[in-house]
Amino acid sequence: MPDRPKQSRVGAGAAAMAGRVADWVKDADIRGLLSKIRLRLERAPATSIDKERGQELDNRGAPKASEPRIGPSGEALGRGLDALSGLARRVREAEPVTRMVEGFRAAPGISQPVARTMEWVRTAPRVPAPIARLLEHRYIKSLVGLVRGHALLVLFAGLCILPYLLSYSQQEIAVFLVINVLLVASYRLLTLTGEWSLGHVVMMGVGAYASALFAKKLGVPVPISMLIGACFAGLAAFALSYPLFRMKGFYFLIGSFAAGEIIRLVWKRFTFPFGGPKGIKRIDAFPDIKVGVVSIDFYEPVNYYFFCLLVVGVSLYILYRVERSRIGLTFHAIHWQDKLAESVGVDTFRYRMLAFVIASFFAGLAGALYAHYVGTINPNRFGVDQMVFVLVWAIVGGTATFYGPILGVVVLTVINEMVLRGLGLDTVRPMIYGAILIAAMLFLPKGIESLVPQVREWFRGNDGKARNTARPSVEVDGEQT
Repeated sequence: MPDRPKQSRVGAGAAAMAGRVADWVKDADIRGLLSKIRLRLERAPATSIDKERGQELDNRGAPKASEPRIGPSGEALGRGLDALSGLARRVREAEPVTRMVEGFRAAPGISQPVARTMEWVRTAPRVPAPIARLLEHRYIKSLVGLVRGHALLVLFAGLCILPYLLSYSQQEIAVFLVINVLLVASYRLLTLTGEWSLGHVVMMGVGAYASALFAKKLGVPVPISMLIGACFAGLAAFALSYPLFRMKGFYFLIGSFAAGEIIRLVWKRFTFPFGGPKGIKRIDAFPDIKVGVVSIDFYEPVNYYFFCLLVVGVSLYILYRVERSRIGLTFHAIHWQDKLAESVGVDTFRYRMLAFVIASFFAGLAGALYAHYVGTINPNRFGVDQMVFVLVWAIVGGTATFYGPILGVVVLTVINEMVLRGLGLDTVRPMIYGAILIAAMLFLPKGIESLVPQVREWFRGNDGKARNTARPSVEVDGEQT
């Protein structure tokens, strides 16, 4: 029992030890040193144990070697030096993550199953063998070809069919998922400028509160109040831009958190008109649509799902076009080289403010969609714990592509609602999300979006093989072509 704390400390410092070894290997001629040590071991006389074992072999009639015998101990040391030399070469050429993996493998206190698991994750094939065999079937290949040729059409059809395959509670989850897609996609627009905010969910709350108050207190029609709520979120971002964008990086992150908490405390403090800690209840729902004998009740989750799908689809198209425009390219330039952008006449403050306002507008629209579906809102719904989930969705999915955060929120929502709830682990969701975040940063530093090109390349490779296999051979001048 006294050895366990020691192993634990050694295992905890394995990554740091691997980094130090790598730095030392860069400066030292470790391969030459190991070669000299091995040469001396080969010339060294055998140990007493090796002599006894060699004598036993001679008595059994084994042929005597013409060269000095290297005993088993020397052979074991030689193999160990070979392994150490190979490890040094790999560490010298490895990436930082590979250095850490090698450090864990070499450190005592880390069990072999853990080391083998980490090695498998690092060198795992792109597609597991059972799935690969399934995808080799000709019907699956034809289906894949259809999906690749009409991807948007297949996606649209799948989204239309999805709610009819779910239960009532799962249909409500699908509604919230579509709203969260708009929330995380709008958050990515802000990250294009290089700034990460902790107040984006509060901007969603601004849109929800404004839309609810205009609809309930002033009698404004719900569709118009939704747009007003989104505009109020954009105005709040415009007002906060002046103090916040005097800061950058970590300071902007903390400043956005402070500004969001101030807004939340205002909601909690004033009962009129915000309802205090209890929030606002009995918010007007989206009105029903009646066309002749056809009536669409938006209280039903399926109908509201299609309405949210329409609004979010249009919003995503606008966000995509903004990113692909000259404005979006300027956002990228500010992210990577803000000083250089300023030197050529780009007003970085105005463009950062523009990104913040547009992102907050669509976050406020997501909040309005949420408020008029649930019917009640309170300050705790837009707290920092919800903001952490948005950060996890964006980081796990990746922010290098437009679809990265969307993949993150979809995958983690499926894990949370289908897996964790099915296993009764929904109460430990923050802990599981933390573990997923750490695993993603270690093994998928570029997010889930980095797997998409690999899968696409895998499909292309299989298509090329299929074409080569299906090509008929033709005999020309006695030769097969």
